[in-house]
Amino acid sequence: MQREGNEPVHAAFAPVDGRPWLRSAVLFEPRVRSVPDALREVAAAVADRTAVDDGRERLTFAELLRRTDAVARAVDTRARAGYPQVSVVVDRGLDGLVDVLGVMGAGRVAVPLDAHDPAERLSFVHREADASLLVTRRSSLAVAERVARGSAVVVLDDEPATVEPWERAVDPARLALVLFTSGSSGAPKGVVRDHDTIVRHALVVAYANEIGSDDRVAVTGSFGFVGAYARALGACFGGGTACPGHMRRDGLREFAQWVVEQQITVLQLVPSVLRALVDVAPVNPMTSVKLVILGGETLYAQDVRRARPLFGPRTVFQNRLGATEGASPTGWNVTEEEEQQEGPLPVGRIEPWVDVRVLDASGEPVGAGEPGRLEVTSDHQALGYWRDPDLTAACFTTLADGRRAFWSSDIVRVRDDGVLEYLGRADDRVKVRGAMVSPSEVELALHRLVDVDRAAVVPIPAPDGGTRLAAYVVPAPDASVSAWQIRRDLAAHLPTTMVPSVVVPMTSLPVSARGKVDRSALPPPPTPTRRAFREPVGRERELAELFAEVLGLDTVGLDDDFFELGGDSLAVIELLAGIEERFGVELTANAVLASPTVADLATRLVRRRSSAGTIVLLRGTTHGNATPLFCVAGGGSPAVSLRPLADSLGDDRRFYGAQARGLEETARPDRSVEAAARRHLVEVRATQPRGPYLLAGYSVGGLVAFEMACRLEADGETVALLALLDTPAPSVMQTRTERLAVSAPSAHEGTGRRLRWATRGALLHLRERAVLATAGIVPRRSLYQYHLFYRFSRRMARAYRPGQRFGGAVVVFHVDDARFAPDLGWSAHVGGTVTTVEVPGSHESMVRRPYVAAVGAELARAAARTETGRSEGS
Repeated sequence: MQREGNEPVHAAFAPVDGRPWLRSAVLFEPRVRSVPDALREVAAAVADRTAVDDGRERLTFAELLRRTDAVARAVDTRARAGYPQVSVVVDRGLDGLVDVLGVMGAGRVAVPLDAHDPAERLSFVHREADASLLVTRRSSLAVAERVARGSAVVVLDDEPATVEPWERAVDPARLALVLFTSGSSGAPKGVVRDHDTIVRHALVVAYANEIGSDDRVAVTGSFGFVGAYARALGACFGGGTACPGHMRRDGLREFAQWVVEQQITVLQLVPSVLRALVDVAPVNPMTSVKLVILGGETLYAQDVRRARPLFGPRTVFQNRLGATEGASPTGWNVTEEEEQQEGPLPVGRIEPWVDVRVLDASGEPVGAGEPGRLEVTSDHQALGYWRDPDLTAACFTTLADGRRAFWSSDIVRVRDDGVLEYLGRADDRVKVRGAMVSPSEVELALHRLVDVDRAAVVPIPAPDGGTRLAAYVVPAPDASVSAWQIRRDLAAHLPTTMVPSVVVPMTSLPVSARGKVDRSALPPPPTPTRRAFREPVGRERELAELFAEVLGLDTVGLDDDFFELGGDSLAVIELLAGIEERFGVELTANAVLASPTVADLATRLVRRRSSAGTIVLLRGTTHGNATPLFCVAGGGSPAVSLRPLADSLGDDRRFYGAQARGLEETARPDRSVEAAARRHLVEVRATQPRGPYLLAGYSVGGLVAFEMACRLEADGETVALLALLDTPAPSVMQTRTERLAVSAPSAHEGTGRRLRWATRGALLHLRERAVLATAGIVPRRSLYQYHLFYRFSRRMARAYRPGQRFGGAVVVFHVDDARFAPDLGWSAHVGGTVTTVEVPGSHESMVRRPYVAAVGAELARAAARTETGRSEGS
């Protein structure tokens, strides 16, 4: 690759014995080397060039050599004979690299311990490595002392300074490094490398990334993993600069600024981190980056497309496949055409420094285009697993020419054009209801859904003792996800055994030290309650089949509860539409709430009962002692949509939901916020004759709750709590109102065209008025009915002008939305204090699981404070 204004980066990279990776821009001679020997050769050639720069301190190659020599001398004098393993507590700065290189320079086996990892993991690694010495910096001494467990601890900052070179020879075949895997698929395994394979691996990195003297290579991962050393030494062997970053310490936005300030040219990331960078939207584009290397997870075209504005127009995005144990066998530069497509990107063509085979379970090669496990052969593979000869023999084979073959757990296939496609992992396959299922395949299907931005699928225990799948889903920007919708969409493309039984919406997915999705840190999924199974028959069987279809389940029993199986307000609407279509019976959402099991709802179908009231008890009993809470649902939403909020309160308080009149029964709806408040108050006072009252309202329902509070206060009653759930004040509500814009014809168009446009606009206006005028009176199909009342509520909201200020205190719950002030404009309408509470999720998802849990907890605390205050004041 020719860099503008410089000589070709790899003019010195001429093939040697058919293996060009044995040469770099600095290491010309193709011979076997130890790591300290290779560093000495580089330092002799470019002593004053910057080798390492972490933004706080920089070292030339000569200084790097002196620092590593000092560590080697300190370790050699303190390590016990017969115990060559030395644990090294490493942080993210250049000291971590210096200390590990120094231990290797002393001829000892370095075992890096990431200071940011949990103490349990560090203790496990230190114990498994059987290290008798632990070296650390003073900044990480507390970590080292927790891990040491009787081992000697050397604080390198306290060692005497020395400038004498350390020139003791180290055999290139000597063990140099034991790096433990993340343990995401079991207990961490130690992967062993000698000096020669480390040097060869770094030379490959220098060659593959075309690193030259003008390059600044970001070392973003933990020094507890092999990639950090490959990138750091690859930068040094190419004559460039290794730049250790501080992504976990400083945060992504600050990391992006660091990339800009450091003028990074080569950046390697895990796709999860790339997506997170897009979410934080760095202030300055990272235009200095010429190459972004991605790997470790499936990379999707939309990932590159969304990330493109963060970088320069010449930035190349490269997808690679690799493993801690083996060489990187492929590389793929994403083309402009692929960037505009959807779905996963290939991991590339086979590199010249490896041989690749795709094998079946018995180790035999598969046919072209068939999936199988990947076997990679090269001269810079790891040697095997630490003190595990059986696992080493199962995965590694030494060939007659000295190269080693590694049989990975990656499932791939080779296309007809020679390009490798990554399909998942062999070790993540699980049996679900008798069928072998790969969670990674389900993740791939989830990423193809338009409303899904990120997803992780994990196996979890099933109530029957088997296994089922749980999907953790992050919605795309400006989208929301519903469990039943996700399952229904997947069921259209996947067998039922691959459809997750549980779907958990998330704002983000946890990531590990390497930036990959940390499946072990995912929260436990909610467990649907399944009762003893009773077989439904007749009409009940038809209804049970509809339950299963809507909820994305295989079977539903006679006594299974619709909501306990994961149903929500959107699923209720789908269920009601299905009941009307299949049985010719119109039911309300309140009917499903009152009769949530197949047996009870089947009985209601026969009797065709429905609830005509506007307020319904969603939680608790009429005998509860705590003051009840009345909450008004959002525009066009039935009271049952507040069921998740009611369930999340966590106390024995009665929770009543209020909905618009006419929404689910034939009745003339209230035409204004004031009229709706008057009607609800009749039922509220019939339920609770005297105050103090606890009121709440979600979205447009908050306006009705505010008007109710004002009227109660005017009547001399006490409103102890008024909670507004993401309800903008009337003046602010205008900015959230959707308006229908019809482009008028331009002045130069004919009179006929303008007349037709005016006539069409008038007809549309008349039709809108006629539809809204008959809302609640003329029955509509359920889905259209709810949408119609939503439009009706928006009209009411635009017309609402409060007649008085509310004198009490208000709690405003709001999501993170930079367009609005935290109080959503309510301070202008309230005489008392306005307390704001930021809650997770979006406007739509804040009243759905899992985000509603935070809303319910805060609402319960606010309600409890009102009663505590009354008891203290009495």
